[in-house]
Amino acid sequence: MAVYDKNNSGAGDKPEDKLDSMIEAGENVAPTDDAAAKAAQRRVAARERLEAKIAEDAAAERRRRRNVALIITSIVVVIALIVAIVLIVNKVKDDKAREEAAEAAKWASCQWGPSEEVPDLIKAYTDQKKHLEDQWKQMQSQLAQQAAPQQEETRKQYNERMAQIDAQLAYAPTVKNLLDTKSRKVDAPVNGTYPRTGKTITTLKTSAGDLQVDLIHRHAACNDAAFKKLIEAKYFNKTSCHRMTDSQGFNVIQCGDPTGTGMGGPGFYSIDENPDYLVTAAGQDAGTQGQMVTYPKGTVAVANSGPNTGGSQFFIVLADSQLPPNYTVIGTVAAKDFPVLDKMKRYGVTLAPGTVAPSDGKITDGAPATPVEIKSWSVVKTVGVEQPKKKD
Repeated sequence: MAVYDKNNSGAGDKPEDKLDSMIEAGENVAPTDDAAAKAAQRRVAARERLEAKIAEDAAAERRRRRNVALIITSIVVVIALIVAIVLIVNKVKDDKAREEAAEAAKWASCQWGPSEEVPDLIKAYTDQKKHLEDQWKQMQSQLAQQAAPQQEETRKQYNERMAQIDAQLAYAPTVKNLLDTKSRKVDAPVNGTYPRTGKTITTLKTSAGDLQVDLIHRHAACNDAAFKKLIEAKYFNKTSCHRMTDSQGFNVIQCGDPTGTGMGGPGFYSIDENPDYLVTAAGQDAGTQGQMVTYPKGTVAVANSGPNTGGSQFFIVLADSQLPPNYTVIGTVAAKDFPVLDKMKRYGVTLAPGTVAPSDGKITDGAPATPVEIKSWSVVKTVGVEQPKKKD
């Protein structure tokens, strides 16, 4: 097909192509060529319509593509905006959740209950003695079948246990009298929320020297609240420390019972806040049953007779000691006062009232050989305790 060139009327090989060019250029044609000219005009008009249609279609296609691009861009923008909004909302929620969790971690919900009454000790020890005697009678036939050295060891254990019960039975009336005459009662703190932040700095004045005891609220908010109330009520003033241990890996002095019997308390108990953060004792596998942990020197912990029985009695660790992690740590003695702890440790241990000496004569658990008196325990100041945030 010939190529049409409007700038070259002679372009194209066919006569009609030349004619078309002439008509398009506006040149006159001979009358004899009138029919051909009309045909040429129609061809030119058709070609112009085709070109216009092509141009229109191209423009329409460009508009369509532009519109599609705009729609796609708008969709992408909307999706990006939605994603951004979702991310922002989630971040706000996460930030708020973290903030709420961090705020909640600053507070402990505490409750206290009444402690159990001390049982009838005379009856309790009498029942123990009878039970032991009955066991001894029942095992006589088995005892006869044992070798002589084993029989002797069994009799020795029985006699020592019986002597211990007899000593407790003989001392029971004195214990009852002390509990009746020297017990001190203090109302428990109000059930509610107490801070895990900050600490209460106190001074414990003893006959061996003064100790700065910091009640650290982070791990024992409830027990700290209880001890702070007891301190403010002067519960510990003019009392004696009734127990001391001095054995390999277990060196503590125990105080906090105005009766000096080890059975007294304020009339309420605090829930346990066990120190799961303490380091496992050497040679112990973490997580094993009966696991022992190290209570570092200077640790002040709540004494108890079982789960959730802690009251006012506490012990101070005189040297690193290995114990089960069952004793709530309420605070620590300032390192500057460790010489006082060393002095107490040198006092040694003597036989406690209502007990008998072990067969080897070595007393490692009893009363301080040199009495340790608590002159007073007072609050100096509270620092770093945050206040609850007001809700919107």
